[in-house]
Amino acid sequence: MLLATSISTTQATSPRPYDFDAQALIVNNVPCFYITNPKADRPYAGTEILVYEKQAGRLNKIWQVWLKGRARPVSPESCVPYGEASTNPAPLRLNQLYHVVIDAGFPQVMEFCLNNSEGYLILTKNTNKTCTQ
Repeated sequence: MLLATSISTTQATSPRPYDFDAQALIVNNVPCFYITNPKADRPYAGTEILVYEKQAGRLNKIWQVWLKGRARPVSPESCVPYGEASTNPAPLRLNQLYHVVIDAGFPQVMEFCLNNSEGYLILTKNTNKTCTQ
């Protein structure tokens, strides 16, 4: 069974010029990342996605991928799943705050938490509160 939860994070963190249109949903029980405003006027060579654990205001990088030459992930159908092109991505934990940067010609950020509902992951937008179930 596929459970898909999508969030828009236009202002998930303090507003900055690059904070818009980063999105995520759960596909096959992992977060899958994409953007909805690709800034087509910007040079593009590929997509870089960085995922960090955020604890006490500090960021610890747990996954990074560079997808050179691949089309921008601009829809749920073209989203990039966590761990793609990695041999050993760090396991994601429930009730952990994650900070994501998606750069497909223009950096876009989001923050989210993972929770569990009857064995399925649920992705929720960060509202500057601690992640709780």
